[in-house]
Formats: sequence, structure tokens, C-alpha cells
Amino acid sequence: MAAGGLSGRSAVADANSKLRTAHIGGGGMGGADLGSIASHAKVEVAALCDVDANTLNAAKAEHSKAEVFRDYRSQNNVPSDPA
Repeated sequence: MAAGGLSGRSAVADANSKLRTAHIGGGGMGGADLGSIASHAKVEVAALCDVDANTLNAAKAEHSKAEVFRDYRSQNNVPSDPA
């Protein structure tokens, strides 16, 4: 039986690696989720998306390394590995 479609990739992440996250919506509940998730030491916020420029700018101020998007469809094309 095939190995679940992993195509040779390891199913286990390096224990020292960061979990890169992308967030759609930075206000209200999305903002609360972003704050909770980003508070973990092994999390890197890689991308932020919001249609409201003020909300997006506020989130970007907190997560300066993150790429920003106004349209979630373009955010979904970001590579998962920053290599």
C-alpha cells in the first residue's frame, strides 16, 4: 500500500522548525485568533490578508515580517517554504 500520498516527504517536521501561518481577516475574531496563535514561540506569521486597509496595517505593525494581501486568492499562492 502507498504511503498516504506524501511523495517522499517526511511526515514529521523538524522539532526546531517554526510553523508558518497565514491569516485571513485581522479584525474581531480573526484578530483574536491571530494574537493567540502568534503568541506561541514556534509560530511565524508569514502572511496576512484583510479587505480593510486599517485592519491590515494594524496587523502588519504587529507582524512586520508577514507578507500582506488584500485578496485571499492571491495569498493562497504563497509558497510554503521561504527557500
